[in-house]
Amino acid sequence: MSENPIWFGYLEAGAKSTPVVLDQRLNTGKPDTMYLFNLARNSFLEYKREIVDAKLRELQDGEADLGTLKSAFNNARKEFRPRVSRAQTVAERGFATSQSSSDEPEELLDELLTSSADADIDSDDEDDTDDDWDEDED
Repeated sequence: MSENPIWFGYLEAGAKSTPVVLDQRLNTGKPDTMYLFNLARNSFLEYKREIVDAKLRELQDGEADLGTLKSAFNNARKEFRPRVSRAQTVAERGFATSQSSSDEPEELLDELLTSSADADIDSDDEDDTDDDWDEDED
């Protein structure tokens, strides 16, 4: 494949063979999978690399109208939202929120943690009388 992040090829899969487009900029978030635009399905699908790599090859003359393939790919690309981009957006928002919470005084957080830990210890003491799980019942 060339330096261009978009590759036009053909997926040989028996009756389901079809022209495909690989946009290397689309990340599934998993190293063992990839997104391919599948012309027959007119959508992006996630494929396992170990299976699909052996079935991909360059487009040959007459297999597909390149203009139609590019147009269908571009239309589908406008609507497609990869799973990773949504996760990154959520993570970025979460990061901004966590920064603003760091402005709270640490003393209050320590006090809250200490008081809740003490409450847990007190409540555990009451339950010890019912604990017979460590005795053998043989």
